[in-house]
Amino acid sequence: MKKIKKIIIKPKSSFLTPIRADIIFGQICWSILCNEGEEQLKLFLSYFKNAPFFLISDGFTDGYLPKPLITVEKNREITKKERSKKIDEAKKAKKIKLIKVEDFINICKGEINTIDELIVPEYKSFFSVEKESIRNNTKNKDDGLFSQKEFWTNKKYSFYIKIINKDLFDKFLIEKYIHQIFEILGYGAGTSIGKGFFDIEIEDFKYFDDLKGDYKILLSHCVLNKEERNLLLDSRYKIELKYGKLGNIKSLSLNPFKKPLIQIIPGSIIKTEKEYIGEMLNLIESQKEVLDYNYGLLVPSLTKSI
Repeated sequence: MKKIKKIIIKPKSSFLTPIRADIIFGQICWSILCNEGEEQLKLFLSYFKNAPFFLISDGFTDGYLPKPLITVEKNREITKKERSKKIDEAKKAKKIKLIKVEDFINICKGEINTIDELIVPEYKSFFSVEKESIRNNTKNKDDGLFSQKEFWTNKKYSFYIKIINKDLFDKFLIEKYIHQIFEILGYGAGTSIGKGFFDIEIEDFKYFDDLKGDYKILLSHCVLNKEERNLLLDSRYKIELKYGKLGNIKSLSLNPFKKPLIQIIPGSIIKTEKEYIGEMLNLIESQKEVLDYNYGLLVPSLTKSI
């Protein structure tokens, strides 16, 4: 049985970068490079080119997971008025981005089958994080101003790591580097000015262990490889365009910007027997050694949509 770790992080400062699987993975790579050297990083990435030995989810408000995509099934037996009501409920549900972990699990088990069971007053007023646009002095010679988004919240976040090969996970000191990234070095942009620092706890998470089903719910932004694209024919999914950029010292390159990438987003429901989907991608032709993490962590579900 594959072990899943839940990583709980509580901000000690504001932070500039959303909690995303691909960004966490990128910072793990930098930690390996800085602590153990280029050859060890190449070895680490060589495993992921073939098959990942762990999978990472995006980060969500602690106690919540992404709401699976909702559809209104056609039913000729209901009246026009009843169908109109269902459509109205679906519009309300569409605004909900996150649901309680227990509701998510019950959807996977097929114990929640209608939108009515999901729309509760708590979800109508729920928000996951406050965002504030603030102005800071720039450090260039023009002494201009720029506007940047900062995340301010007292809420805890959590993300999940599924360990496929524990020996390799331990060999590459992944748990140590996760602590280092969030507690010591800082996560994402702005660490040099005190942004992106968190307290962190790591615990075992067993709620996914007994889940089964022909469908899988996605917990991280990812892409499909060429052989997987036919999976979308019987899936419910949404996409998002990502404009990536190199981090750390590589952000000072002449062209630090990556090719735009269309990713499937968390909450998408994929029909597959596979344990995970996706691949590693090179998005900068001039730097073939730079790879983007685009694997998707999947949770089994009996339910295609509700």
